[in-house]
Amino acid sequence: MSKKWTEQEAARWQTQQDEAEAEREAQPSSDADEGSQETFVREERKVGRNEKVTIRDPESGEEQTLKYKQAEAMLAQGWKIVS
Repeated sequence: MSKKWTEQEAARWQTQQDEAEAEREAQPSSDADEGSQETFVREERKVGRNEKVTIRDPESGEEQTLKYKQAEAMLAQGWKIVS
């Protein structure tokens, strides 16, 4: 058995379709965004966690060479990477 729509049901369905189409047109296309990617430029080079670094305490001038993963705590205390 197929149900025939009343004029009111058909109008409601058409309104829903029109609203959905208007929403799709209002949203920006994802294809347009692909070409406008910004390039990220680092101020400092990325250091690997097992890479050896030399750090310096700005207050005392003391320098130490150790792995980056061990130096992270000292960097949080204000030490700076020299190389």
